[in-house]
Amino acid sequence: MKKEDERLQIKTQLRQLADEQTENRHAFARYEQDEQTLFEIQQKNRRLFDNLFYSWNKDRQLLNQLEQQHNELFDHQQKLREELENKKDCILQENKRLNNVEDNLYRDLRSLEKEGKS
Repeated sequence: MKKEDERLQIKTQLRQLADEQTENRHAFARYEQDEQTLFEIQQKNRRLFDNLFYSWNKDRQLLNQLEQQHNELFDHQQKLREELENKKDCILQENKRLNNVEDNLYRDLRSLEKEGKS
């Protein structure tokens, strides 16, 4: 009966793992949406600042302010991009870990079933 208990335990772990993998896929989908949103915001900001630079290039003081704000915005966007990349790396590492756990559980299950047939 011990092997049957082990088999049930492995199957329970596999179900829990499937839930974790689903959550991981959802997290990656959220990451992709965040990345797309950031890209769209960057495009809009780029167009806005291009228009502002074009319209206000005769006023040197205002132009300097715009350039400073543009640089600050760019730095902030770079920080967001790095945070998104770190988030992506964490999600991918977790996905790899979950896949390894799944492989190990299936290997254990096959081993138990093989022993049961012997």
